[in-house]
Amino acid sequence: MTLNCHYHPDREAKAKCEICRKLICLECKMVFNTTQGTNESRYVIRHEVCPLCFYAKKDKAYSKNALVAALVTTIPSIIIIIIIFLFKISVMEFFFVIILAIFVATSWIYYLYYAPKKRDENKQKKIDFLRGLEEYTVIKENLQLEHRCRNCGAKIEHNASICSYCGSNL
Repeated sequence: MTLNCHYHPDREAKAKCEICRKLICLECKMVFNTTQGTNESRYVIRHEVCPLCFYAKKDKAYSKNALVAALVTTIPSIIIIIIIFLFKISVMEFFFVIILAIFVATSWIYYLYYAPKKRDENKQKKIDFLRGLEEYTVIKENLQLEHRCRNCGAKIEHNASICSYCGSNL
C-alpha cells in the first residue's frame, strides 16, 4: 500500500513534513537548514517540510530576526552615544557617533524595508503555490470527466461500449 501526497493525491508521498506531519511528494518537499552549536562545534540540521510550513517559517524568521537585529544594534549604540554626549565630545568621538548612527540606521532600514519585502515575496510564493494546487485540481477533475479507454488510454465517447482506437470492450 502506498501513501499519497497531501497536496497531490495522485502522487506517492516520499516524505513527511516535520512541522505539520502531512505526507508530501518530492515536488512539495522543501528544505531549510538550521545551524546549532558553538563556534568550535557547529552542525547543521536539515528540515524537510511542506511548502505552507516552509513559507510560514521563513515569514516568521524575517519578522523576528529583523526586529532582533534592529534592537540589538540600537540599544547599545544609544547607550554609547549618551555616554559620549555626557562628557566632552572630541573629533574622534564625533566620528564614532556618526559610524554608530549609520550602523543603527542600516539595521532599521533592514527591519523596515528589506524584511517586509522578503515577507511579501514569501507571501507571493505561497499564493502561487496555492494557485498551482487549484489549477492542478481543476485539471485533474477535467481529466476525470473525460472518458478514456482502459486498454489504450484513448479519449472515447461517454456512451461508447467499444474503443474506436484499439477495439477493446469497455
